[in-house]
Amino acid sequence: MKKASNLIGTFASIYFSSIPNKENHYKRTLFYYLKDRGGVYNKFLQVLCVTKKFMEGWSTTQEYKVFNQATYEYIDLTKYIDTTKFASLEKNPIGIGSFAQVYKGTLKSGEVVAIKILKPSISNNLKKDLKNLQKLVSFIGLFMKNFIIDIKAAYQEFAEICLRETNYANEISNIDYFYELYENHSYIKIPKVYHELSSEFVIIQEFIEGISLADLMTNYNKDESLSDACMRLTGSNIWTQLAVVGGELLRTAMTKDFIYGDPHPGNIILLKDNKVSFVDFGIVATKPISHRAFYDWTKSYYNILTSNKESNNFYSIINTTCQCFCPDFINALNICTDNKIVGYISNAITSKFNQVRPNNREFEELIDNGHMLGIFSQFMNNKNIFNLNMDMRNFSLIKAMQAFICTLNTIDSKFKSNNYTNLMIYSIEYAFSVIEHEEVPFDYIDNTKYSKAESLEMIDAILSSLAEGDEFLFQNIYKEMTR
Repeated sequence: MKKASNLIGTFASIYFSSIPNKENHYKRTLFYYLKDRGGVYNKFLQVLCVTKKFMEGWSTTQEYKVFNQATYEYIDLTKYIDTTKFASLEKNPIGIGSFAQVYKGTLKSGEVVAIKILKPSISNNLKKDLKNLQKLVSFIGLFMKNFIIDIKAAYQEFAEICLRETNYANEISNIDYFYELYENHSYIKIPKVYHELSSEFVIIQEFIEGISLADLMTNYNKDESLSDACMRLTGSNIWTQLAVVGGELLRTAMTKDFIYGDPHPGNIILLKDNKVSFVDFGIVATKPISHRAFYDWTKSYYNILTSNKESNNFYSIINTTCQCFCPDFINALNICTDNKIVGYISNAITSKFNQVRPNNREFEELIDNGHMLGIFSQFMNNKNIFNLNMDMRNFSLIKAMQAFICTLNTIDSKFKSNNYTNLMIYSIEYAFSVIEHEEVPFDYIDNTKYSKAESLEMIDAILSSLAEGDEFLFQNIYKEMTR
């Protein structure tokens, strides 16, 4: 097992070397260091791997095995389950995760089950490992400043995720919620839990026969396309299955209290008849601050994807993004501007959109592929010159969406499918078709925790930042505010 001193030495060697693209070397080194450590470190690695920026520039499809290949740990099954309830029990795990191992068994009643057992090393060492990881993450931030923005917030969120994922009573409650939600669903299959056989460290649930998306991505025959491989193994259309996954994430975000929170490739199981199963419910995302604002944002995004990308649609996506993801911040600014600040910002950015777009190939590729966040961060809000504060109440939802989008981006880039935009369109159309029979709550947020004095200070900070960072945007917003 590599020691932290080896990682420090390798990072220092990269730093003082003259090799190009140093950050890619940092990322590769960190990847294999965390992978070899296992446990909490491997779980943190999975969190990094669902971000496109961590994987781009150096990784191959083989690195995605991290989602379904973790370190094996011997577990004495007789200490965790009542073996007298089983007609047969496989002693070797059929799945090994960062925190748990999964075994297959058949109950005496005939049902085939999956037995998820928390690794003893995790239950015994979690708090100590989290403290060590916190130190490691702080060290990483010294070298990878362009990757990790708020190192303390990132670690804190990860630590909370770890504690939730090792709380099996909470996970069983999550499974029950989604089992009831998707019971008799045409495309989604959730395994039921055998409550009487489960415990603090064990979850026994229905066994789902299928292949994980991660296995498909890493083990397919390279002489055939990804879609052909899926059809051969499951008889299903992978693009339909992925559209269902994305569509259900969007649909539940618009109408339900909880959203499946961990849709990385290892947790998406591809079944026959175009069906999909989700496994691992330790992480569940809570509803957005406003269902209605999220619906408006999704609709604006759809218009961008399906239209000719005219500036009026760009205005709409900016407006709905502000209302959906930072309402507290925007409402504070509106206090001092008679509810006009979002319009000022949207108009200014739309003007810059029209200025930047002509003859800019990178910009055109981003907009043609529907990567609106990339457009905003690279061309309109470089270095966060607007000082926008994302509301952390949406954090778990954003992470879930990010995991799914990263999966689509990976498939697009590694398998040359050119299907990202179409899959996003199909996902949104699927979600909209379902919610025609449901109700999107009318729950806009119209208040703020900030005082008027604090709001004025924020406006002053934004104008100062714009004056220093983007003269064009500053002049446009200032002109509108003083008109």
